[in-house]
Amino acid sequence: DMWVRIKPNSKRSVRPKLHLIIDDSSGAIMGWAMSVDGTRGGVLSAIASALSIVPERGPFGGIPSEITVDKGNTYTCRAVKEAAVIGGFVAHVLPGRMPWLKGKIEARVKQVNDGFCRQFPHYIHGPKDRSGNPKIPAALPPSMDLVAQEFEAWTRNFNRTHKHHKTKETPLEAWEKQSKVHIRRIDPRVARALLKERHLRTIHKPGIRFKNRDYQADEFAGMREQKVTIAWMPGDFRHIDVFQDGKWICKAKAQSAYTEEDRESHRETMTA
Repeated sequence: DMWVRIKPNSKRSVRPKLHLIIDDSSGAIMGWAMSVDGTRGGVLSAIASALSIVPERGPFGGIPSEITVDKGNTYTCRAVKEAAVIGGFVAHVLPGRMPWLKGKIEARVKQVNDGFCRQFPHYIHGPKDRSGNPKIPAALPPSMDLVAQEFEAWTRNFNRTHKHHKTKETPLEAWEKQSKVHIRRIDPRVARALLKERHLRTIHKPGIRFKNRDYQADEFAGMREQKVTIAWMPGDFRHIDVFQDGKWICKAKAQSAYTEEDRESHRETMTA
């Protein structure tokens, strides 16, 4: 509930989307991601940060047995389901329009707005003018980079100092009480795979067409006209990962990045 600038040198202001991953047993904020448009890339980043154990952040992290997600297209998309397959957990989807089923998330969102966003002058529920409209300062709002940096510090402090109204325990204390619970650690390469965007594509004769590029792999032999899911790192289109039925098939390379050896190997495979 605040305005930020997309970039430090930009004048365009937006209300950012914040994705939170909460631990059900301790109430800790396990991971989060802030984005402009709230796409699934932000959701995947939040999940990846929740699974990764970062010493500076505390002991929080690890692969859960299951996660419960809101019934929004961003959260129920194929990318999140395949991330569950890769990460080794089950994703349950809540029924729509039932906020009482996600009380802890609703409470954390309120605490973020009241405890974090309110301290900024561009908080939209701050002082109002005589017409009832938010009294937004004339100065440009802070950049998203700065807000994200401040929010990271805020979440770390929250996990260490915020006390539950009934148990009087902080998330850190509640987490450490469960020291006997086995934590499944995630491989950094797997966590990186979770950050990838995903789309459904068909394998044609030239390969997979994506972003005005043709991607090929030797494994495509005999797979023409089959439906697959591709995954890629945002902003990096040199390679794509190819999945089918939730299983990783291969890494395909853009033909523009092919070497002569790649072309020769591909020709031999396709003619064999």
